[in-house]
Amino acid sequence: MLDASRFLTFCVLPKHLFSLLEDSRIYNKAAHNLINWVRGSGGIAHNVYLHGEENGAHALHVRNGVDKDALLLGIPGRCIISEQLIDRSLRSQADFSSVHSLFAEFLLQETVTHSFWRPYIEGLPKRYDHIPVTHEEGHPILGLLKGSHALELQKERRLALLGDYERYAEHTTLPWVAPLEQFIWARMAVTSRIFRFYVDGTSTRGLVPLADMCNHAVNPSARWGYCDASNQFQLCALYPLDPGDEITISYGSKCNSRLYNSYGFILEDNPANLASIRLPLAGEKIHWETPFREDSRPRHYRISRRFNKTHAALLSVLRLSSMTPQEGPGAGMLPVAELPISIANERLALLQLVRLTKRALDGFDTSISEDRLVLDGKGLSPAFRNAISVRMHEKEVLHFTRRCAMFCVRLLQMDGEVLKRKVAQGLISNSEQSAWEKYIEDCILPLRYSQ
Repeated sequence: MLDASRFLTFCVLPKHLFSLLEDSRIYNKAAHNLINWVRGSGGIAHNVYLHGEENGAHALHVRNGVDKDALLLGIPGRCIISEQLIDRSLRSQADFSSVHSLFAEFLLQETVTHSFWRPYIEGLPKRYDHIPVTHEEGHPILGLLKGSHALELQKERRLALLGDYERYAEHTTLPWVAPLEQFIWARMAVTSRIFRFYVDGTSTRGLVPLADMCNHAVNPSARWGYCDASNQFQLCALYPLDPGDEITISYGSKCNSRLYNSYGFILEDNPANLASIRLPLAGEKIHWETPFREDSRPRHYRISRRFNKTHAALLSVLRLSSMTPQEGPGAGMLPVAELPISIANERLALLQLVRLTKRALDGFDTSISEDRLVLDGKGLSPAFRNAISVRMHEKEVLHFTRRCAMFCVRLLQMDGEVLKRKVAQGLISNSEQSAWEKYIEDCILPLRYSQ
């Protein structure tokens, strides 16, 4: 546990850096100084500039037009805060839940010294309150997320963050302990900016000045990676850019709940969105006749629109739950149901899935139509808009899953010959249920055609 007396004695982190960040004029100058620092350290940054955003962050743009594959940015290895650097310079004894906290401790250490990385640290955003992990329980934003996977993720990360702060405060080798607020600031700076890349064939993580100011885009304008030959982290144009165009990169395929909790933004049309489905407790009835069976499989599934391995694993459990004694496995056999057992069993499994999606939707305080009505209104702050959008997008995944499951139930009720004609006419491939086409082709059609 945290030693409160030690904390009170040594909680004397100098405020000079954070007072500087509160002054927007100095902060804008800090962004300019950051580019000069990179260039002065041997980096390539002559054709980029930073444009300030409302939340205090910056976006990277090109000054002059460039061709495809042009080098946009080259950050020398000596300017990168890497895992190897931290291992050499920070002798932390804390057993953190995430390496991000180790980076955060390093940032806090460097704020009170005449650090080589001071231009980078002073160029970081002043606040990260647009990321929900920074909010305590009871915050209005968290209330808007009730019932969502985003809130589950926020709670998991907040708990881990507070645990890491206690470990940091207990085991830091420095003569002072930063207040929780500043530890959270450093941790959010790391989580929202860290890269994973390869140096000499070895995977590593690091904070890469300037490059970490690039925003995410589904169709990014630049690719990135470490060049061993030049000892630089480089950004190169994926297509020709005009003067003033923003340099964007891909943060990877992530659902809005992860984007929101890691970076504080969402995508309006995100095919990677997920929603949570929790299985009931053993013995609890989730349709009119079959109680759910005790099983060692996971009870929490995060599903997307497109049918994948997660859906298959969930349906496997639901098939087992729907088995009649006649359909059950023989003595000593491990119960598995990766493929359909019977038309009747598959129908019951799909109906259980429908009811599970309804349970998940009932966990929200609002409907999709109510969310859309709020989002269509005026005067909604970006923070509230993001929270409402995140929960609405999760509901869309759940509603879509219900529609697909019911569509499959209807397919199971069709005459085999009629179904064949409708499939030939594009009943599946031309509908929204095409996202479940593989399941329908591998499971539903063979069941129906075999009768």
